[in-house]
Amino acid sequence: MVGLLDQVMLVFMIVEILYKRTWHGEVECMRGLAVLILLVGVATAAPAWGADARHSGRVLAVDPGAGRLRLEELTAASGPEPRSVELKLKVTPDTAIHRVARAAVDPAGWPNAWREERTTIDTVNPGDFVTATTGERGNVALTLEVVQPDHR
Repeated sequence: MVGLLDQVMLVFMIVEILYKRTWHGEVECMRGLAVLILLVGVATAAPAWGADARHSGRVLAVDPGAGRLRLEELTAASGPEPRSVELKLKVTPDTAIHRVARAAVDPAGWPNAWREERTTIDTVNPGDFVTATTGERGNVALTLEVVQPDHR
């Protein structure tokens, strides 16, 4: 994965090459092209910098001792049926884990709200529905929101 510093260095190298080289005396054209490449690179890369991703699905397996969680996520496919993708996530001591459940009325008085309580990886079970937020390293969970099935 290319980091932010690598992207910036690549853009600077392209700009330097285009400014220093002259092809048939067309320096001004190359400078304009360099500015265009720089603007396009920054505009397309900026949303991805520091962006978190969310993954939701059913827990297949959990290993609290190793801090591992396997998740089955349904994603878009070319046909009418969704495609099942298995994700393997690392759960660290810094991962914020919350059990989420329906509340008749929340503390602010809103009906049909959700309540959440802090929990640990030990309470996550296969079959639970989880939404995980991951950061730059896509396999490390920053947060987990766990919903237990109603039939338990």
